[in-house]
Amino acid sequence: MAAYPAPTEDLPIFDTSVFNNTFSETTSGSTDLSNLLAGTNIVKTISGDDSIISTSTFVEFVDIITTNIEATFFKIEDQANEDISIISRNNNTLSFYGSFVSSVGPIDMSFWTGSPGSVAGPIMQIFGGTPEVFVTGDIKATGVVKGGVAMEAPTMLIGTVNVGTELTTHSTDISTINTNITNLSSQVSSELSNIATAITTNDGRINGLVTSLSLTDTNVATNTTAINTKYAFNATSTLNSNITISTGNIIPFSSVSLCVPNISDYSGNNYIVPIIGIYKFDCIIYMSSSNSTILQLGIYKNGTIIAIETLTASETSSISTLINCVVGDVIDVRCVTGTNISVFMGYPNSQFYGYKI
Repeated sequence: MAAYPAPTEDLPIFDTSVFNNTFSETTSGSTDLSNLLAGTNIVKTISGDDSIISTSTFVEFVDIITTNIEATFFKIEDQANEDISIISRNNNTLSFYGSFVSSVGPIDMSFWTGSPGSVAGPIMQIFGGTPEVFVTGDIKATGVVKGGVAMEAPTMLIGTVNVGTELTTHSTDISTINTNITNLSSQVSSELSNIATAITTNDGRINGLVTSLSLTDTNVATNTTAINTKYAFNATSTLNSNITISTGNIIPFSSVSLCVPNISDYSGNNYIVPIIGIYKFDCIIYMSSSNSTILQLGIYKNGTIIAIETLTASETSSISTLINCVVGDVIDVRCVTGTNISVFMGYPNSQFYGYKI
C-alpha cells in the first residue's frame, strides 16, 4: 500500500455529524483531513476533549453519504507499518477491525476511562493475536450470562495450602463423590417409590383396621352399657286364691312387680331374654293341703325343661337354676306332672323371679 503524506496537524476523530445534509463526497484515493477546511457545505470543528489522531496515522473517508449514514466507515492507517484499521457502522452495529500485517500481526485494542497517563491503566484490553480480553475492575451483569464459560481461578492460599492444587489433586475424589451422590439419589428415589407403593397398598388395610376399631369401639360402648345395666324381674299373682293345674299348664304368674330395664321384657306369663348372658331363675309355689297327689313343677326355656322340683300336699317349695341364654329366649314355669292339682296363687307364697349374673 502506498504511504500517505503525513498530516501537518493533529486531527480529531471525525464525527459525521459535522457534515450538513447537502454534503456528498466520493474519493478513489485518500483525503487528507488537514486540508479539509470549513466552507459553505462543510463544517470542521475541533473542540472539548475530542481524541487526537497523531501525525503517525492517516484518516480517510470512504463512500460517505449523509443520507445513508448507517452504512459509513472510516479508515485509520498506521503509516509506519502500513496497517489499516477500519471503524464501521452498519445500521445499529458498530465494528472495529484491521487487516493482518505479517510484520505486526492482528491489532490490539485498549479502552481507557481517561487520557492515557492520567489514569492507572485501561479498564479493558483486547489482544488480537491470543485472542484474550483483560478487564480491570468488576464485571457486572443485569441479565443472564449465557454460553460455555471456563473459569480459571488465580492462585489461592489458605495458610500454606494451595487451594487450586488441592482441587486439581482431588478432582477424581470429587468426581467419585458426585457419582456416589447420583447413585444415592437414585436409591433414595427408588426407596421413596417403594414406600409410596407400600402406603398405597396398606391404605386399604389401614382403612379396614380403622373401620374394625370403630366397630369394636361401638361394641365396647354397647357392652359397657350392657355391663352397667341391671337385668332382673319379679312376677306373682294378684288372685290370692287356689287354682287347679294339670300336666303341661303354664303357671299364671301374670302380675309383674319388677322388670328392668324394660317392663316389656316380661310378657304374659313369660320372661323374654333381652341380652345374652347367664341368668339365675327361681320359682316359689304353695301346694294346698287338700291335694293327696304329687306335683312336679319345672322351669322351661323355649318349651324345653331345664329344672324340676317335686311337691306334696300343704307344702311350699322352690326351684332354682342357672341358664345360659341368648336374646329372645322364652323362660316360664309349667306343671310337669299332675292332674287337677290345687295351688295357691298370691304374694308372697307364689313367685317367679330371675336376674342376669
